[in-house]
Amino acid sequence: MRPIDLVAPVDKVRWLIGPEARRRQIELVWSDPGVAVRVHADPDEVQQITLNLTLNALQATRAGGRVEIAVGPDGSLTVSDTGTGMAPEVRARAFEPFFTTRVEAGGTGLGLAVVKSLADRHRAEVRLQTRPGIGTEVRVIWPEAAA
Repeated sequence: MRPIDLVAPVDKVRWLIGPEARRRQIELVWSDPGVAVRVHADPDEVQQITLNLTLNALQATRAGGRVEIAVGPDGSLTVSDTGTGMAPEVRARAFEPFFTTRVEAGGTGLGLAVVKSLADRHRAEVRLQTRPGIGTEVRVIWPEAAA
């Protein structure tokens, strides 16, 4: 881990995932803070966190929906969607390894578990807000800005 600009690895994932969003007919929105956001992190792990959150959001969202990726000046990454949301019993187990609601679609139940594990390694906080039928927002907040 080292001081990095959080925007750079997140933006790489945005470019990587863009064609998949277009194929699914989902609007992918990027909210750039317009300034460097310095955190102490492993850029490859930040990319993995971003990729897992974005893929989950795309899988939960129907054509015509929206997925937003945002980096905040406070050292946060937020991925939100207008997808199916999670029932309370699913939300309670969302970060549990191998728990999935997508068995028939090939889900492994590792996406959010990996996000939580990598966030813990970075001492980052993970916040999950979801409403069935409305969508989900996952926010990862790094503990402090890097010098």
